[in-house]
Amino acid sequence: MRIGMFCLGLLFFVTNTSTLPRILHSYLEDQYPPIDLNALDRAKLHNIIVLGGGQGYDDRLPATSLLEQVSLARLVEAVRVYKNLPKARIITSGYSSIGRTPQAVVAKNAAVILGVPDTAVFAQGEPSNTIEEANVYVKRFGGDTPLIVVTSAIHIPRAVEIFQRLGVKKVYAAPTAYLVKKQNPVGVGHYIRINFNHMNQIGACLHEIVGLWYTRLNL
Repeated sequence: MRIGMFCLGLLFFVTNTSTLPRILHSYLEDQYPPIDLNALDRAKLHNIIVLGGGQGYDDRLPATSLLEQVSLARLVEAVRVYKNLPKARIITSGYSSIGRTPQAVVAKNAAVILGVPDTAVFAQGEPSNTIEEANVYVKRFGGDTPLIVVTSAIHIPRAVEIFQRLGVKKVYAAPTAYLVKKQNPVGVGHYIRINFNHMNQIGACLHEIVGLWYTRLNL
């Protein structure tokens, strides 16, 4: 009985403090560094795809306020990359789960608000997951144009591999929305403080790891 209670307590502690999610996030986020814009050939056309990350609906708000935090972070990174490449176009991606304005369209409108010409942004509003996003992209744009994939750092290993396996010849990773900031001061209290959000973070990491195995086995 005591051993069982100890094991349950230990499991509760491990899954609700920051150490394990920090290790798992670092494992995924460190697989690709931030994109090196100086390494890109500015004379070539590049496509920049922004993978979907969620949105809300409120007719009072501009598109930049409708995107979920992670979606906005991805879009901002895409705009940053776009502004450093004379020949580039942005592809926004993502559907609406309730049949309203697709996330891709909301993200396109937000990109225009952030200064990207309307003619330089293309929306693909059909896909609901990363494999569908890659399939729709390849059908529309093919696999020959160098592609910069913008998504959360935790998601970038799986996303890059999906696009590669579906036929895109040159894929660059542009990770963003990092959870682990390496140089943030972290005291002992950070590692022992209980926070129930950590369990969700562990679940998100395991989702990506299992998804990466699935990709390698099925694509």
